[in-house]
Amino acid sequence: MNKIINIFSSILQIIIIAGIFSLELLSKKKAGVNHHLIARKYQLQEGLFNSDNIMLLCAIIFIITLAVIFLSIKQKKITLIKINFIIVGAFFILASNYELIKGLNSYIYILSGTIIIFTIQFLIILIDYVKKR
Repeated sequence: MNKIINIFSSILQIIIIAGIFSLELLSKKKAGVNHHLIARKYQLQEGLFNSDNIMLLCAIIFIITLAVIFLSIKQKKITLIKINFIIVGAFFILASNYELIKGLNSYIYILSGTIIIFTIQFLIILIDYVKKR
């Protein structure tokens, strides 16, 4: 059961990442995609993904990532999903503050996809933690 969940989540994460990168590539070739990404970027940066909310999300992700690190050290068991979780958390914090990524047309989709992947991995870690108790 655990392997099925891991395989399904990995496929879902690959699809999300591939979709985001294909959007960025299409924005360079298709004017309609470019217009849509720019319009959504400005719309969401004024609303949901404003700088205050992004800083709050960074703090929450940082705290959750630290909690997973401390629990892994306490249990003396670091699995691949926990390493991926830490990497995705660090990527979100870096991506939300790095000017090169902020300049991409798919910036909002990168943040959204990272949050979705972070949540999927957190749920898998949580399910694994509950099963072991």
